Amino acid sequence: MHIDAEARDANSASIVLKMSCGTVDFLLTGDIDSKVESSIVSSFGAAVDIEVLKVAYHGSRYSSSEQFLSATSPEIAVISAGAGNTYGHPHEEALERLEASGATIYRTDMNGTMVITTDGVDWSVIT
Repeated sequence: MHIDAEARDANSASIVLKMSCGTVDFLLTGDIDSKVESSIVSSFGAAVDIEVLKVAYHGSRYSSSEQFLSATSPEIAVISAGAGNTYGHPHEEALERLEASGATIYRTDMNGTMVITTDGVDWSVIT
């Protein structure tokens, strides 16, 4: 859904992939910020409605905008962040937006490794 070889920085150039298995959709967002999120929503509209979101930028305050979360309406949000990282990820502002969206949040710094499985209709998370 996104790649920009001429982006101003490596994070903005992140590849964004949507994967579908039956009716279960996953969105893998790399390290994009809210500007790229906005561009994706503008370009793809309803096609960004998903069940599983890999939260961008380790849950940075610059990702997971209200507009993006409203358009994607994830049921679960997975944040990849190391425990005690020096960046303070995930950021409280991003967590508040994710909670307000209604997504169930899983975090590698708290839940460890997780596996998400699907049969194309239902999905489950194993932590």
